[in-house]
Amino acid sequence: MIQSVTRALEILEIFQSGAESVGITEVAKHLGISKAAAYALVTTLEKKNFLQQDENSRRYKLGFKVLQLGALFTNQSELGRAAQPWAVALCDRYGEVVHISVLAKDAALIVHRYEPKEPFLLYPQPGSTMPLNSTAGGKILLAYAPVEVQEKYLNQAPFPQRTPNTIVKKNDLLKEIKNILKQDYAEDREETIVGVSCVGAPIRDKSGRVIAAISLTGSRTRMEERGWEEIVKSVKMTALQISSALGYRMDMGR
Repeated sequence: MIQSVTRALEILEIFQSGAESVGITEVAKHLGISKAAAYALVTTLEKKNFLQQDENSRRYKLGFKVLQLGALFTNQSELGRAAQPWAVALCDRYGEVVHISVLAKDAALIVHRYEPKEPFLLYPQPGSTMPLNSTAGGKILLAYAPVEVQEKYLNQAPFPQRTPNTIVKKNDLLKEIKNILKQDYAEDREETIVGVSCVGAPIRDKSGRVIAAISLTGSRTRMEERGWEEIVKSVKMTALQISSALGYRMDMGR
């Protein structure tokens, strides 16, 4: 029974890679099981509305139950309630997308997204994962992660080079982490996507522990025209306001 639950969850995790739909053959290959076993798992998830089958392609997409649970998380989580007014204000001020992310194994998981009427970027959406070595939010989460988590991630170097600016070497990422801890913010200057820049800052809970990152992402040219230093100050202030809403006080120390 436990194995069946694990496999069912692994089917849902396939969509984290960006897949819009899956077929029985793909599921069977991904899990290393027979097509008959894969079909049984998929149809069970379909009956419970975690998956739905496209009538034309006969492939399976995420069902409304997943969206329902995601909406509940957004509305009910303490982080979401604390972040919402401040993140919206930051988004409105600069007209750029704001993300809230948390550490998920060796990636930054987007849990909240706030966007202007005409967003520069449509990705990433909540539920997507982003790299720790090149995104501003990811760097924040890595910099404030436990030492053993950092070491495990750093040992994966060299990292995939997404643009000419991506940090790929272990020592370079270590230097980046030291700078982040010193200045309390992170930057992504076209390190993940050419033409896109980002500023991120840590969100702390009442104990002072960093539990998430907030980041403002948009056109490199537009963000630089608006004043990079001003944006950095705004993102850091927003992170502090959210942290304060969670019970953090600056006199607690970092």
